Amino acid sequence: MLTFTLPEAALGAASIVLAIWARGRTGDLVVTDEEARKAYEEICEEIGDQPISAKELAVIAGEALAPDMHWPPRFLASKAHKAAWKLIVSWAEAQQQLADAQQKTLCEVIRPGGNAGGLKIDATTKPKKTGLIGGLGGGAPTNIAPTPTPGRWSKQVPNYGLLSHTGEAYGLGSGSTRLAVSKKVNAHPLNKQYAKYREPGNAFEITHYSPAILSFDNVQPIYYPTRAEVGLPG
Repeated sequence: MLTFTLPEAALGAASIVLAIWARGRTGDLVVTDEEARKAYEEICEEIGDQPISAKELAVIAGEALAPDMHWPPRFLASKAHKAAWKLIVSWAEAQQQLADAQQKTLCEVIRPGGNAGGLKIDATTKPKKTGLIGGLGGGAPTNIAPTPTPGRWSKQVPNYGLLSHTGEAYGLGSGSTRLAVSKKVNAHPLNKQYAKYREPGNAFEITHYSPAILSFDNVQPIYYPTRAEVGLPG
């Protein structure tokens, strides 16, 4: 017959309680466009115009999307729950960056998008795809400039991303103009034909560059349209 002493039984019960607490209210999370639209209205009702951190915005967003789950997830929460939290945090950070760049409140940049500014979580339990979207489509470009240059195929600046490369090419600082121009670089037909693309890696990239963003691997040249093509004065 198996028996327990009182301390052993108490320790076992405490372990069970701790495990239940550490798991918390968890599970898979799949958010549709309609659910996201409803959520962002709740988010803005909650925060109004008050300044809050990206982490605080992420918690409010999580509670609006799935009020029956813990936000942030606890230590033993499901992998899907933790993956969803990472996406929500990335989304919140992107909204804060946009608000700062455009000198607007968070809700002014969230509301106009119609879908919570890209706040959508779909199939978080599926494994992330690897590899690049697209690739070389007919040989390496020629006449390559040594630095990002409008109207030329150009070498990459090490450790720069699309926004930084765009700023380098056109002399633009952070803000809405640089973002708009970067989208035109990303969508240019020559880049689509020859350059490498990858899947968007965070909420900001999903919002602005879906379905694919140029892959800055420090190897593949990138084409920068002329200033006129991207709507900048000569």
